[in-house]
Amino acid sequence: ELGDVFQNLGTKLTAGLTVPIIGLGAGALKAYGEFQRLEMGLASTMKSAELAKQEMQKLEDVAKLPGLGMKEAVQGSIRLQSIGISADKARNILQQFGNATAAAGGGLPEFERAIYGVQQLANTDFPLGEDLNIIKDALPQVAGLLDDAFGTANTEKIRDAGITSKEVLDVILEGLGKLPRVKSGISSAFENLSDTIAKNLNKVGEILDKNFNISGIIKKVSDGLNSLVSWFEGLSPAIQKTILVVTGLVAALGP
Repeated sequence: ELGDVFQNLGTKLTAGLTVPIIGLGAGALKAYGEFQRLEMGLASTMKSAELAKQEMQKLEDVAKLPGLGMKEAVQGSIRLQSIGISADKARNILQQFGNATAAAGGGLPEFERAIYGVQQLANTDFPLGEDLNIIKDALPQVAGLLDDAFGTANTEKIRDAGITSKEVLDVILEGLGKLPRVKSGISSAFENLSDTIAKNLNKVGEILDKNFNISGIIKKVSDGLNSLVSWFEGLSPAIQKTILVVTGLVAALGP
């Protein structure tokens, strides 16, 4: 009876403590890996790890916009900076386009399409129809802004008037900046909660990695597996077959 009591207690401790703690550790390390990957990508683009760390903090406000998250904000910044747009202007584009997307009832697909359109637009001196149409299709408000500023939303007429792509983008940004700020709903609240959890798990994961050198352990395991496979490959076919047969017998005898 005492044995049964201890067994039940052990089962409850495993389910109530061990499994959640292991799950928390795994989730924290996964979040840390994701944030580290994003920060490394940003550092590569900005040519500075310190500037990237500062920009990550600034992008947290962008990530709070409806339909966006930290991953989308950082990746959007990287994409825009990679075509020569400054970090500050890239952040402004993300903020204004994110708000306009939410105001039009769109989501992440529309936002990413609009950012892609900006990338295409920034690569030309004068606007091309297909590039501007991508933005107008994703953000319906843009057509009205162009019409108010240039008297037309037709790309060919805008280009024929000698208006550059930079001027078009500046007009779009200025106009979108005047739009009312979209208030967050329950869906956005859950998205922000998810980002907050991921951000804090990232901090826990960083602490775990620094204290227990998880990265180093994983590298040792990977190197060990490579060495083991290389050693196995170097054995004669007869020995390889013997090892496989014995391993199979051990696996069958276990149960």
